[in-house]
Amino acid sequence: MSVYTSLSTPVLNQLTKWFNLAPLLEVEPILAGTVNTNYRIFNPEGCWVLTLFETIDHKLADSRLQYS
Repeated sequence: MSVYTSLSTPVLNQLTKWFNLAPLLEVEPILAGTVNTNYRIFNPEGCWVLTLFETIDHKLADSRLQYS
């Protein structure tokens, strides 16, 4: 199982607002993998993948991951 961090529906809804995505229709945990937590998020705009990096250093994440 690769869902190490469980996120509640209210938290997932807040994340979609933070990323300016439409409201959630469905969420599926992605059980494949060994290190990170992944979810498929479905909304009227399409399907998104949310990855929670469980073992990456914060400074390394900031340098490698860009979002807008």
